[in-house]
Amino acid sequence: MQFPSIQLLNLIPDTVLIVNKKAEIIWINNNITNLLGYLPDELLGKSIECLVPSRTREKHVNLRNSFINKPNKRSMNQGSGLWAVHKKNHEIPVCIDLNHYEESGEKFTVCSIRLLSEQELVASTMQKLHERLEFSQSLAHVGTWDWDITNETLAWTDETYRIFGVKPQEFKATYEAFLFYIHADDRQAVIDAVNDAINNDSSYSIKHRVIRPSGEIREVLEKGQVLRDENGKASRIIGAVLDITELNQSKEKLEKLAHYDEKTQLPNRVLCRKEIEIRISHALLNNKKFAILFIDLDHFKNINDTQGHLAGDEFLHEMSQKLLTIIPKGMFLAILGGDEFIIITDYSDDEEEIKNKVTRLAKQLILLIPTKKSYENFSIDITASIGIALYPNHGNNFTSLLSSADNAMYQVKNTGRNNYAMYHPDIEQKRLRELQLISDMRTGLKKGQFTVHYQAKQSLKTDELIGCEALIRWQHHTLGNIPPLEFISLAESSGLIIPIGKFVLEQSCLFIKQWQAHSDKSLVVSVNVSALQLKDPLFKEEVLQVINSAGISGHNIELELTESLLMENIEATIQTLHDLKEIGVSISIDDFGTGYSSLSYLQKLPVDTLKIDKSFIDSLSSSDEDTWIVINTISLASGLKLKTVAEGVETQEQKSILADLGCDILQGYLYSKPIPKNEFFMKFK
Repeated sequence: MQFPSIQLLNLIPDTVLIVNKKAEIIWINNNITNLLGYLPDELLGKSIECLVPSRTREKHVNLRNSFINKPNKRSMNQGSGLWAVHKKNHEIPVCIDLNHYEESGEKFTVCSIRLLSEQELVASTMQKLHERLEFSQSLAHVGTWDWDITNETLAWTDETYRIFGVKPQEFKATYEAFLFYIHADDRQAVIDAVNDAINNDSSYSIKHRVIRPSGEIREVLEKGQVLRDENGKASRIIGAVLDITELNQSKEKLEKLAHYDEKTQLPNRVLCRKEIEIRISHALLNNKKFAILFIDLDHFKNINDTQGHLAGDEFLHEMSQKLLTIIPKGMFLAILGGDEFIIITDYSDDEEEIKNKVTRLAKQLILLIPTKKSYENFSIDITASIGIALYPNHGNNFTSLLSSADNAMYQVKNTGRNNYAMYHPDIEQKRLRELQLISDMRTGLKKGQFTVHYQAKQSLKTDELIGCEALIRWQHHTLGNIPPLEFISLAESSGLIIPIGKFVLEQSCLFIKQWQAHSDKSLVVSVNVSALQLKDPLFKEEVLQVINSAGISGHNIELELTESLLMENIEATIQTLHDLKEIGVSISIDDFGTGYSSLSYLQKLPVDTLKIDKSFIDSLSSSDEDTWIVINTISLASGLKLKTVAEGVETQEQKSILADLGCDILQGYLYSKPIPKNEFFMKFK
C-alpha cells in the first residue's frame, strides 16, 4: 500500500514502522538498518513480535491488542525503557511511541522507535531501582531518611511517611518536626541517642513510640549512622526506621500462648514453674516458707465423656473463675493441664503459720468447690481432691515440690476423694507401693496369681442356699495376700479392672457349669461390674460370649453395680441395662443407700435387687436412723417388686431383725465367709 507523502518519513531521524490490525509490518523506513541491522524488505509482512524479546512477547501481544481496540497516541515505555531484538539477536534499549492512522477505512498503527540515550537509560534504571526500593520498604515496613545537619533539612522515603502517618505536604521536613511525632515519654531518650552518636562518632539504635496525627501509637526501631565532612564535623545522619508494632503484638500473643492456658486464661505449667522457682529463690534468701496446693477435680472426666470436650472446657473456665474468687490476695493460681490446678500461697516466717493458713484454705476449697453440673438427662457431681506440699519441708525445687503435692493428692483420690491431705514421707512410700502393685497386677494376671472366692447367700424365708457373690483374691508372689480394698481401686484407675472383671466373669461361669454337674440346686452367681466395663460398647457381647462359651444360661448370672455408678449417666445406663437384660442376666444395685439415687430413676432402672450396705446392718440394733433406712429400703423394694439382700450380716440378732422386716436374702459371715470354689462345693452341695 502506498501512503501520500510516505517518503517524508524517511527524513525522520527515528525508525518508523506501520503495522496493520493483524500486527503485520507493511512499511518501514530506512533507519531500521542503523537501529536493528535489518533491511526494510526483510521485515515486510512479518509480525511486529519478531522485534520483541521472547521474554516479553506475550505481554506485548496484550498491549498491542489493547491499543488496536482503543487507539490513542501514547508512549509505551513511560520513560522506563523497553528492549528490541537486533538482527544479531542481542537486545537494544529503545523508546517507543505509538499513534493511530486510518486510510480508506482501514486502521493502522504507526510506531516510532529510537535508541534510548545513555542518560535516559541511567534515569530509567534509577527510576526502577527507586520503585523497587520503595516497594521493598513498604513490604518490610522499613523507611529510610537522610538528615542534612548543616542545612537543617530532612528527607524521608514514602514508607517513612506511612509509618509516621503523615503526608509530605503536611510535614515540615526538619529535625524538630520529626521529634514532635515521638511519644513524649520516649522523646528525651531519642535525643540523647542522637547526640551521643554525634559526639562519639558512632551509630545508634533505639526503640521508641510514634504518635500519628490520628492518635494511633506505633512502635518503631530506629537506627542511624553519623557522616562527617573533611573537617570531621557531623554533617549528615542517614538512617532507617522499622515499624515493629505488629511484630511486638505477635510476640505478645506468642508469649501469652506460651505462658497462659487458652481455655481458662490462667497461667500454665511453664509460668507456674517460673513462679515457683522465683518464690523458692526469694524464700531461700529471706528464710521464708510457702506452700502449694495441687487440686484435681473428681469426676470431671464424666463431663468430657458424656458432653464432649467443649462442655468440659466451658466448665474448666467456670471453675477457674470460681477459684479466683476464693483464693486470697497475694496467692498465685495456675492450671497444669486437664483438670489440675495449682495454688501457690504467699510467704510466711513460721512453719505452723503456713500450715494453718494452707489448711484453712484447703477446707474452704473443699467446702466451696463441689458443684452439681446438670445436663439434659442427668447431673454430675464435681468435687476436688487436694494435695498440699510445704517449702522447704517437702521439696526444695519445682519438681520435688510438685511431686510431693501430687502424691498427697493421690492419697486423697485413693481414700474416697473430696478431701485434702498434707504430704508425708509415708505417702510417697505408699504411692511407690501402688505403682509397684499396678505393675505386678499385669504380671499376676498372666501367672495365675488371681483366684475367685465365693460368698454364699441364704434365703431368709427357707434358710437355704440361694446364690453367691464372686469375689476376686490376689496371692502376690512375694507380698502374699493383697486385700481387695487395696488393689481394686488401683485396678480401676489403671484400667486393669477390664481384664480382671472379665477373668471373674469367666471363672464364675465355669463355676456355675461345674456346680450344675454336681448339684440339682439352682444357683445364681453375682459378679461386680466396674464403670469402665459398663461404658464399653462391646460389654454386652463380651458377657454373652463368656456365658455361651461356658454353656450356661444368662439367668444364672447377676451383675452388681454400685449406686453411684448407675447415676453417673443415668439415661445411657438405663439403655445399657435393658440391653444386658435381653441376654437373661439379672441386675443388682450394690451398696444401696450410700449414694444419691433418685426415686424417679429407680422406677425406670431395669433392676431386680437392692443390696443394703453393710454400714446400715452393723448398727441395725443400735441406731434408729440406720434401722429406719433399712425398713424403708425393704419397703421401697417391695413396692417396686424388687428383692432385697442384706450384706455383712454377722449375728443371729441381725438375721432375726431382717427376717421380721421382710428382707429376702442374707449374705455375711454368719452364713459363710468367702471361700474357694472347691471348699464351697464341699460345704454346700
